[in-house]
Amino acid sequence: MKKLITAALVLLAGTAAAGLFPYPTPAVDEAGLTADKSYVFNAGPSFSNVTASVQYSSVTFGTQILTSGQIAVGSLVIPENVTQLTEARASNYLTVNSTSGLKSAKVTLLGYQLQNQRDWLSTSSKATTAASIATALSRLPMLSVSRVGDVIYTTASAPGLAGNSLKIYSSTPAALTMATTYLTGGRDNAVFTLSGVPFRQGYDWAVGADSAAAAVSLAYAINNSRLSPYLTATANSPTNGVVSFASKMVGSNMNYTMTSSLPAALVPSGPTMTGGVNASYALGSSRISLASHGLTLGTSVMFTLGTLAVSPLVDQTTYYAAPLGVNAFALATTPARASAGLYVTLTSSLTLTTALTSTLVPLPITGTPGFYWESSNNKTSWTDLTPTVSSVTITSYTAPYATKSFSFGHYAFKYARFRVVAPASGAVKIKMSLVRQ
Repeated sequence: MKKLITAALVLLAGTAAAGLFPYPTPAVDEAGLTADKSYVFNAGPSFSNVTASVQYSSVTFGTQILTSGQIAVGSLVIPENVTQLTEARASNYLTVNSTSGLKSAKVTLLGYQLQNQRDWLSTSSKATTAASIATALSRLPMLSVSRVGDVIYTTASAPGLAGNSLKIYSSTPAALTMATTYLTGGRDNAVFTLSGVPFRQGYDWAVGADSAAAAVSLAYAINNSRLSPYLTATANSPTNGVVSFASKMVGSNMNYTMTSSLPAALVPSGPTMTGGVNASYALGSSRISLASHGLTLGTSVMFTLGTLAVSPLVDQTTYYAAPLGVNAFALATTPARASAGLYVTLTSSLTLTTALTSTLVPLPITGTPGFYWESSNNKTSWTDLTPTVSSVTITSYTAPYATKSFSFGHYAFKYARFRVVAPASGAVKIKMSLVRQ
């Protein structure tokens, strides 16, 4: 358990009429001190009374868990009936149910009005009338037309969804009856999009004879695309007609989006690949990213090997933390190297399918930490104030803190030094306020 000292110091001198000369408050504010440190103040020499109040208590740094991160995975199911994935033309049909009442009848497509007695001729025969209407419709560029008896079959000239927007309208629907209002069944080639990169059936891959062949073709296209540095596609895994994806790196950013233009037929495992988890560190870097770690410069931590081997960290070895912000830190082999920015570079592999972990456990406080008051007139030679009054050796801790008050009496020196002896392991926190009067 790391230990906390909160020191509140007030230097008061003279009468009530004397002026106040406060230092910034607090004059010292250390979040977690792991090495000996002294604080010098211009104190006098004309103070008739000096008092101090010191608070100290325990503080705990949490165990830090290092994780390897985890790769992202996903899959795509291809239907056995692969014709669902190929482009198709929209179609409709018109039936001549009666030849009566057709004198001014019209058949309209996209503003083209084909009128009886002008563009086609009705006769007493339904089949002959159908043949005349079919001939008129065949002149339009967007349709392919055929006829069987009194039924006229219309098909969009080009395949694709656009053909489904074609509407054929009969002014006499009882006599000339359309099967549906619009042409139907138009379909584009299936498109599977992975991380924004489209893979189009018929262009980038082909369905082949069955779903297994389609899976091989699509996996090949993905593995030879600009996504190849980041993931691998495997055909017919775990079963025929399934393409499986696995990222080549760990991290939540590898949870790539997956979309299908025909989601009922070409079915992704979800809107994104899943399972990608960020690693605590990057290869070839000393930076360890763990939110709100709370570690301070020189905090001693014990590396305990779990399921993750983090090279070159050694199991049951003490390292020293160096904060790189509230959400990141580095490790060094000695307190001096931590202070100098000479950090350990981490080099373990980060291509795991299951996140592995190891821990950094802050060491409990050891040694004999304390704080001492010293005086000087030249800032070179320092003399302890009366030990029974000015010094505290920390041997016990209470929650939330313990308090110790001092009275130094008349202070006849120019300078005061507050010297903290840090623990051998662990840390102390110092906060001090100072006022001259």
